[in-house]
Amino acid sequence: MIPFHTRCEEVARREIRSFQIMTAPEPSGLPGDEYAILEFYCDDPNCDCRRGFFQIISKVRSGMVLASINFGWESQEFYRKKMPYIPEAAREITEGSLDPLNQQSEFAHELLELFQQIVTDKT
Repeated sequence: MIPFHTRCEEVARREIRSFQIMTAPEPSGLPGDEYAILEFYCDDPNCDCRRGFFQIISKVRSGMVLASINFGWESQEFYRKKMPYIPEAAREITEGSLDPLNQQSEFAHELLELFQQIVTDKT
């Protein structure tokens, strides 16, 4: 996976998704901060995975990845055919899911929920 901005810098600048939390909703909630969603895509010309990898970073915690998320834009049927041996994979990929192999913070689940609201298309 390579960062989208390394191939399409101008598009990445125009289309970066970010959000700001002014104050935490409760003591254990997501801290007030500015967050950005970085996009990564497969650069293997022979691959047809049709998914992206996203990392959420914060302005305050510079250099720290707070959530690593897998997301596929095709239908669940597409991923069922690709991975029939993992029944839950199609739903997880199309809804967005925390990547089990990459860095996660204590806020990863809350950030995944925000990602699902901001980025994924529920139609």
